[in-house]
Amino acid sequence: MKTSFRSIPPGFEISFSPDLESASLEPVGLAGLNGSGKSNLLELLSEIFYYLDSLQLDFSSKAIKEEKGIGFEIDYAMPLTNENISIAQNNNKITSNDRYFIVRIIQKVGNKPVYQISSKHEYCTEMNILKHQNYNNNNINIWMAVDENTKYLLPKKVFAYTSGHNELLSNAYYKIQFHYFNEYRDKIKDSNKFYMDSSRLFFSDNLSNASVFVSNYLLGDQARLAVLNDIVKIEKLHSFRITIRYANSKGKEIQLNFDLEMRIDRMKRCATAWFETGEGARKILTLDYLVQEATKEAFKKNFGDTPFDLYNTFYEMEMLNFHAIPTDIIEMVTNGPKWLNITDELPKPDPSNLLFRIEQIRVCKEEIPEPIFYKGLSDGEHQFLQIVGMVMMMEESGCLFLFDEPGTHYNPLWRSKLVNTLNKVASYNTSNNNEKTRLQEIVITTHSPFVLSDMRKRNVFVFNKNGYKLEYSECPIETYGTSAGIILDVIFGKKDAISDKAKSEIDELCQDITTMEDIRRVADQLNTRFGDSVAKLDKFSLLNKLEGDK
Repeated sequence: MKTSFRSIPPGFEISFSPDLESASLEPVGLAGLNGSGKSNLLELLSEIFYYLDSLQLDFSSKAIKEEKGIGFEIDYAMPLTNENISIAQNNNKITSNDRYFIVRIIQKVGNKPVYQISSKHEYCTEMNILKHQNYNNNNINIWMAVDENTKYLLPKKVFAYTSGHNELLSNAYYKIQFHYFNEYRDKIKDSNKFYMDSSRLFFSDNLSNASVFVSNYLLGDQARLAVLNDIVKIEKLHSFRITIRYANSKGKEIQLNFDLEMRIDRMKRCATAWFETGEGARKILTLDYLVQEATKEAFKKNFGDTPFDLYNTFYEMEMLNFHAIPTDIIEMVTNGPKWLNITDELPKPDPSNLLFRIEQIRVCKEEIPEPIFYKGLSDGEHQFLQIVGMVMMMEESGCLFLFDEPGTHYNPLWRSKLVNTLNKVASYNTSNNNEKTRLQEIVITTHSPFVLSDMRKRNVFVFNKNGYKLEYSECPIETYGTSAGIILDVIFGKKDAISDKAKSEIDELCQDITTMEDIRRVADQLNTRFGDSVAKLDKFSLLNKLEGDK
């Protein structure tokens, strides 16, 4: 970092140390107390890739391509794909045995970013860095500049999620959507015969929760769905409805381009039944789906083989909801300052007035005889289906997932299952746990010792605030397989695994013990008033010692 970003100071550096040859996902864990600034790193990564993605867009607006005032240098590994392999081969940076190559992007404030690639690297666990070498014979640096087709050097997709307490994380994703919407609105004035490339940035909120769920349960791999269903106990998607309205915030009829009209026509082909009411701005299209194997085959035929193919259509259709936002608000948040919380400025529309909406989702659950509404599931079930579902549906390697507090609504059992479940649904072969997973990166902020216990020490970073300045340290203990009590003590400073109130009462009870009657009284109250804990056992040890001294 060359300039400050929120609590991240100038000169801030952090080096993740993944095992690039690992057979499993190796999530990065950012731990720390509330307010330690760990979420700011997710926000910064989002802003960096928002800026880099915006430079790739063929839009006429200059505002989206303006330099964002952030200086940075970022290195990451990119898996070889059919799209980027030619770039690396043309620059003589890969061999036939390489699975990935290294991308370096250098952005100096006031300048355009410089892209470089390399495949020669040495992983140094002792130094906790990715060290790049020079050729020995002629001392030529192996970094090679890339000037064309740089979009293929960026992550294939960047997904972000927040439990709702860090709304600033959504800023970059709303801004890129608004830029797309503004471009769409400008082009539709002249003609509907145009197509717009999809963004690589996706933000998952309560609205897109339904899109993730429906996409997975219509087109998801059955073996991966079985992993998910084993936890949430959902047998199948029973039915759902899609509603499309045609009025903007001023009550005027909206116009659709040919691409969206085509997607809606395909939705009609997949529907069990559909009907239209009204005309013009009052027009409402309702599509009902009773999900059977024929329904799934219809969606597969019309939208593609993977859940993401369908989710991407839903995500683009959700852009229609921006028609319900006044133009002046869209312009304000699109060009607003960095500190602006965009979600605070957006109006909260009545769900029934959304232009695109997936609703009345019903599911079949184990031991429940009749289908129930998806909305009737618990917050924890929704969150688990959303987080795991995002990774499950993205079958393409080279994706980045930024999850801010993904386990806030999970019970301890589900928190302990999260990382293992993510590995299973990202596996190339879910029937064999030893099979390699996709080359993807997941960064998680968390307060959960159960989540951290499934991460390697080299991937866990402990954040804290020194005044207003963000700092971090590498985790001092091996977290993988470490008990929750030890992680609570070392990382979060919670030495006792019981609540403060109970601990203080136990301590107070064991003060001023002078007689055998005191010992018997305290022992009796420890047994009758308190459950089992290490603190309680410690006090019994103290009583035994005092009794021996008597």
